[in-house]
Order: sequence, then structure tokens, then C-alpha cells
Amino acid sequence: MDSIPRGKAFIFVAIKELLNEAKRFASVYRQLYFDVEIHLIQNCQQMVSPLQIVANQVYQGNALIVMYIGHGYDEKIWINDGEEQRICNIVDIFSVGKCDNTFKEVPKIFVFNCCRNKIPVTALVGFHITDNNQVLFDMSPISKNWHTNNTRTYICHTCSEEEFEKSSGQRPEIRQFMVTRDLYFNPGQPENIKNYVTSVKLIEN
Repeated sequence: MDSIPRGKAFIFVAIKELLNEAKRFASVYRQLYFDVEIHLIQNCQQMVSPLQIVANQVYQGNALIVMYIGHGYDEKIWINDGEEQRICNIVDIFSVGKCDNTFKEVPKIFVFNCCRNKIPVTALVGFHITDNNQVLFDMSPISKNWHTNNTRTYICHTCSEEEFEKSSGQRPEIRQFMVTRDLYFNPGQPENIKNYVTSVKLIEN
């Protein structure tokens, strides 16, 4: 990786009290020569829209990082009173045919710093109860069984998939899609690093 910057790192924070945590991660990404945008979001669309804009443009970086910090459950992110989005739908923004062709060979690293337990605890894939007590089942596959035309895609979870009450700990997990080689961020400085200072931008919605 020799582009300056190496790429963009997006950090989406759904809980304002965790903004300092986002800034700590931003410091790490800057040291890896990424330009960083921190988005303090109040709904899922405020995460989806910036990613769709980037996905439809020519990308000149060597890698892309997308991080979410907030609530989550059952392979979804969860924001404010039931506002939710499937993780697989977020990753799918950068699938082949849905984004600019320049992303095909770009490593895309997604980090979801949120819970993954099912609420309520159930053996079913997913369901919700309507106001008139009807049970509606969601039988679409969760991300473990999901695959699309993703290339060089890494999905990192900070928590294990087990139900929170039964889990022996929030173990991290990485899933890879169409990855043919290992990914390393060489700490060595490219020759032209002295002429560039990475940036951090905070966007409060």
C-alpha cells in the first residue's frame, strides 16, 4: 500500500457518550495514514447515505475502513427506538455491480463494535410482534449464511455470535469474502509521507 492517504476510514457512532472511543480509533487509523471521518448518527440512513456516495465514486485509496460503534443485535445495527439495519445490507453497498469498479481490488474492512445477541432470546432467525400481537417472521438468512459478489471484504465483529447470556465472553470474529491473500498494514513510511498530514473530520447529524 503506497497511496497517500492510504484511503478513507469512516467511523459511525450511534451513542454520543462513546465519541471519545471513536476518537481513539481515529488516532489509530491516522497512524496508518487514513483520512478519517467520524459521523455521530441518529438513524441508519445517516450511515448508509455517506457510504453510498463513496461507493459510487472512483476510489483512489489502497483500502477502505468502515466502523460502527453503538447498539446491535441479531446481525443488525440498532439505533433509537427500533431503527435498525442488517449488517449484510451495509456491506452489500460495496458489492460488485453496486459500486464503482475501482473497489473490486480494494480491501474493504468493516468493523462492528456492537452486541450480536438475539433479542428476545429465541431459536428462530428473527421475528417481531406487531401492535395487535401478530407475530411476523423474518426468514431471510443472517450474515453467516449470506454471500454476494463481495471481493476482498473483511467483516470484523467485536462480539461472538452466541447469545449474550450463554457466551463465555465477547470474543472477536473475522469473516472473509473472496479473500485470496493476507492483509497487512506496513508501518513503514512511504517516501512521500512527509508531504501529507492525515485529517480527522467530525460530522454531527
